[in-house]
Amino acid sequence: YDEDHPEYFRWFAWANERITAGELQAWHEPRETEEGWALDVFARMDEDLELVMPEVTGETVEFPQVTFRNENLFLLAVKKGQVAEIVLENVPVGTYDSPMAWSLRNEKLEKIDSGMTPANEGGTIGAVMAVKNAGKGGQVAVFGTDTSEQLIDFLLSDDGILQAITGQQPFAIGSRAVNTALSALSGESVEKRVAMDGVLLRRDEPEKIHAFRTELTRLMAQND
Repeated sequence: YDEDHPEYFRWFAWANERITAGELQAWHEPRETEEGWALDVFARMDEDLELVMPEVTGETVEFPQVTFRNENLFLLAVKKGQVAEIVLENVPVGTYDSPMAWSLRNEKLEKIDSGMTPANEGGTIGAVMAVKNAGKGGQVAVFGTDTSEQLIDFLLSDDGILQAITGQQPFAIGSRAVNTALSALSGESVEKRVAMDGVLLRRDEPEKIHAFRTELTRLMAQND
């Protein structure tokens, strides 16, 4: 195991040593090594490698949900001119934020696009500032989660870094929850599970962004 999974082996050895020493709060300590957020799976490949795509039928196909961890290579073949929609969801493991870096390539591994998808508002802000400070605006795209005044400013900025953010509607969720509770207390039949639409704000839809900001400001003023 120490040869096949050296990082896991090193971590388990470290954890066992702390447990034996009675240092049960050691898991609160900061990481000893920096989190590896770089997407370098392609850099380790043979430069002459060429991907062989499966047969393309031209039919519309919906693939089931697939869960990945660490670094992965996902191949998708589509007919020229046919739209392919890929939805990426970043689910952090542990108590620290782990942004998801992605890179879209063609069959010759030539980069088409790339970006980073943080897990929450703080991760999104950090990713945007990291790209900005590295002078990579226009080269690295960031897609984030959560909505706030600062993230809205990033979307409207002309630096071209933050491309889109998704979020929930907390006021609508709270209102629906209270009304449902009141209905249940009154003996009315209520739905056991309710799915509410989220929010998608995109850089190429500035009118929608401004409208969302206006509504957010109004709701926050009511809360005060």
